[in-house]
Amino acid sequence: MNNSILKIIAVISVFLGELLAVYAETFVIKYPFMSSNFWKMFLIMSLGGLLLISGYLLGYKAYQNLWTITVISIATLLIAEPLIIVFYFNQTPTTGALIGFILGIIGLTASIFF
Repeated sequence: MNNSILKIIAVISVFLGELLAVYAETFVIKYPFMSSNFWKMFLIMSLGGLLLISGYLLGYKAYQNLWTITVISIATLLIAEPLIIVFYFNQTPTTGALIGFILGIIGLTASIFF
């Protein structure tokens, strides 16, 4: 398989896997334990995990560097999870959480550019 296609598939797998995992772990708190909706979220999380594992395997093969695929994973989490919380739960971060979020962005930016 072409290396550039492998890179694209790896990035999409990691991105979708992280989105599904964040979706499942965030929304499962709305449902009682062991309800049918809980099991739906369990299946979504399992699919997210499979996508993450395959994305990491393909990403390592394509990039020959685990740090690249890890940064893609962290960046997806850094973007997706706060957006889901703000838009679906209508919660804004507290001062401490906002400071931690900003420091996380600064740390991610530093790891990419330095």
